[in-house]
Amino acid sequence: MDFKTIVSIPPLQLKPTALTKLAHNFNNEEQVSSSQIPLNITNLALRSPRSLDEIMQDLEQGKADNISLLEWVYCIHQKASWDSYTSREKQLATSRLIWQCAIDNDGIKRRLCWRLAYYYDGYLNQIAPSFVETFSTLSEILQDDLTINILIILKQRDPLLFLVTLAKEEALTPKELFATAQLPTQLSVVEDSLEYVVTAFFQELEAGGEWLVNCFQEMKTAQQVSNVETLLKNVSPDSGNQFPNLVEWLQNNYSSRIADSKWQWLSSEGKKALRKWFGAANYQDFQTIVDLILKRLNLPHWEANQLDSRKYFWEQYSDQFERIRILLPQSSVNVVENQDIDILQEDGSEKTEVCIFDFGDWFVVEFFRGTGSETRLFNRHQYPNIEQELFASSQLSIKRLRFLGGEVHDHKYLWQFFCERWLWQRNILPNDGTTHFKRRNPNNPNKPFLDRYDPNKGLPVPNAEKQEKREKNLVRWRRDIEKLEAEAKQYWQKRRGKTESE
Repeated sequence: MDFKTIVSIPPLQLKPTALTKLAHNFNNEEQVSSSQIPLNITNLALRSPRSLDEIMQDLEQGKADNISLLEWVYCIHQKASWDSYTSREKQLATSRLIWQCAIDNDGIKRRLCWRLAYYYDGYLNQIAPSFVETFSTLSEILQDDLTINILIILKQRDPLLFLVTLAKEEALTPKELFATAQLPTQLSVVEDSLEYVVTAFFQELEAGGEWLVNCFQEMKTAQQVSNVETLLKNVSPDSGNQFPNLVEWLQNNYSSRIADSKWQWLSSEGKKALRKWFGAANYQDFQTIVDLILKRLNLPHWEANQLDSRKYFWEQYSDQFERIRILLPQSSVNVVENQDIDILQEDGSEKTEVCIFDFGDWFVVEFFRGTGSETRLFNRHQYPNIEQELFASSQLSIKRLRFLGGEVHDHKYLWQFFCERWLWQRNILPNDGTTHFKRRNPNNPNKPFLDRYDPNKGLPVPNAEKQEKREKNLVRWRRDIEKLEAEAKQYWQKRRGKTESE
């Protein structure tokens, strides 16, 4: 069997200069005063260094208080050598006595446990075998001790998952767990156990999002990417949404739209799964805001119906959302407290909430209510600065959004069919596996209608009579949109002229 060399041992709580001076005085047989003894050395009397046999004799005679800290260190370090010329019975008996002393002496316990941890990690020459064999002397007494529990786990044939499970229970990364227990953090088992953090996470999803993020941050890039892939493939987006801080960390480190992203490290399957995670989280934010507005704002019946319809429609596209931005007028902000939203600048427009969806190459701006109540579509490549404007500007207002232009769609009669076709023509497609579109049921809002959807043909085409009815509904809406856009243009031209004159 290969032996490993220990990397480090626990630091002595002593000043080396004081010890060196003390040893020099001993060697030259000079008088040693009590003031020269470092405070952390608990000698009962001034004496010359003793042999192991003398130290062990005190131990066996119940005079452990006569043994100084340095003698304990010497004893632990040289125990294997002493055992080599001692009977097996005496080897085990003295080791048990030392473990017993460790129960009430943290300095002894820490040094023994530190070396035992190295032993279980493969460094077999770092502690006397007799200590290993008699460890139960300590472990049976200190059953609730974190250090002891870790060492018991390390004794097992396959300790890694058990170790990570304990770390999760303590809300510590494996490295933090060992540091807290005053055990060496550079053991191979500490890094190896990181491979099991995702398994421990999805075995019990009630908690652990922040813990998992902390574990990811301790990993090297290749290991982190591998574990993120495992997470995405084994935990559903809906389950992952329970942990906003985990989703946020993934967005900050793996989104395709950020600098230094690890997006390209992911497999195609991993990228697909990550999009679903982001989409589910973003749709949940959208749904939460809509539900709060419906519950807390006294909206006209037709506006409430419109909001419900939008919620159902965009659910079919949730996997495609890379991110969203929600903007509310101040009056709505006051009723949807503690939500992640931005405030629309006041410009005299009708009150409406706005949600901006990022579909990658396209941005959808959804006006929730009001006279226009439209959807605007912007192509990233046709509007080079549109991303900065929509997602970074703190000065967005209703008129500003309309002044920016884009393609426009209504929410009038049969809008779902025509909007789905409009989006499809721009390669904005529903979620994979979509077989039906949800549509508001006025008689039972909790049980929406399901319109059949064919991935090759889309939604069923309305008959000619229904399409004619829709066209009549659109006449006034088109006039309203033209008026709103003209007002927005005039407003911003006036503001621009005022700014230039100043």
